[in-house]
Formats: sequence, structure tokens, C-alpha cells
Amino acid sequence: MDRWPLTASLLAIGLTGAAVLLMIWNGTARDMARLKETLPTIRLALGDDFNTIREQSTYRFPPRTLGRIDVIAAGEPVIFEYARPGCDFRLPPARSFAAAVDDGHAVSVTVSPQLSYTSLGGALDLIAQIGAALGDRRWQLSKRYLNADQIRSRFGDLTVNSDVTVRVEDWRCGDDEVYVELARHWRAGESLPQLAGKEHDFCLVSLKIENDRVRRLYPGS
Repeated sequence: MDRWPLTASLLAIGLTGAAVLLMIWNGTARDMARLKETLPTIRLALGDDFNTIREQSTYRFPPRTLGRIDVIAAGEPVIFEYARPGCDFRLPPARSFAAAVDDGHAVSVTVSPQLSYTSLGGALDLIAQIGAALGDRRWQLSKRYLNADQIRSRFGDLTVNSDVTVRVEDWRCGDDEVYVELARHWRAGESLPQLAGKEHDFCLVSLKIENDRVRRLYPGS
């Protein structure tokens, strides 16, 4: 089965609102700590059914009847926690979250653990922070596609039109897999730079969590 059948739809649902609402975060570290204490939490492991996800999360998903192939998403900033014992981790506050839910069970997650678009340097710091969070558990880095210098070279000229996503790292814990991606969205004259009052610094880091075994258990067909 194709590992990425719902990637495009997940990103569209999770990030469409972010494209309009993400402004530049100007808060202090104290502000961020306070925010972490107040944001609702979404807690799940791949394979969890929707009722379990709702029971163990403080984010309140609207009541609904899910189809055989469906998506759940957050309509506000959240804290995402992955709940697999031994592979559990917690991410920084996220502006966007979406999960593919097939046959009533979560089979894939896409989350962007940042509240605003950030600079390239900020994105690199976030990627390192994610790696540290995963490395503190049983996650192992299975492949690095681009190191920091290669990323800087790839995105070096911040004045050039760019709308591109690159895969940075793959991680594995048991049969769970995490894929870290970095995107930069900016084109001169478009509404996003006009809304934010900036001509660059539109970098977005996202994580995808996948598990082939879980997808086979809940094919949604």
C-alpha cells in the first residue's frame, strides 16, 4: 500500500488555516512556557480508535460519525503527544494537526510543531529539537537526507521565489516511523507575505508518523 495516500489531503486540511493565521511569534520564553500550560493536548498512538483518542486528549474534537476513510484535525493550536509506550514523545506547540482515521482508527499523523512561520535558522533549531526529543526515547535515526549545511545551501537565497518541500530525516521506533520535512512558502506579490509584512522567513517544519502494520490492520476499504 502506498505510504502516502493521504499526505496531500492532510496537509491541505492542517495547513490551509495556518497559511492565513500564522503570524510571526514575538513572545518570550516565559510566554511560551505559559502557553504550553494552557493549550489543549492531543494524545494518541497509531492504531488507537477515535473514542480512545478523545478520552485521553484534552482537545475536544467535535462529535461526529467517521467514514471508513476519514480525517480528524485540530481547529486551534495544540500540544501533540505520541503515546506508544517506549516510543512516546511530546512536541512543541503546534498550529496544525491532522490524522488519517481509517475504519475508526488512527493510521497516520501530520503535525507542524510551531505556532508561526519561522526563519531558516529557526527551522533548523526546531529540527534539532525534534531530533533530541525522539533521541531521548527509543527512536533511532534511520536516514538523514540533508544536513544543516545542505539545507542552508538548498534554501540559501531567501529573495528567490520558492514553494518547495524537502524530506530531512527518517526516524524509527519499533514499527513506527517518523518523517521530518521542511517547507518554504514564499512568492512575491502573493497574499501571505503581504499579510505578514515580510518578504521571506516562511519556513515550516512538519512531522509525519506512519506504521505499515497499522495501515494493513485498518485499510479503510
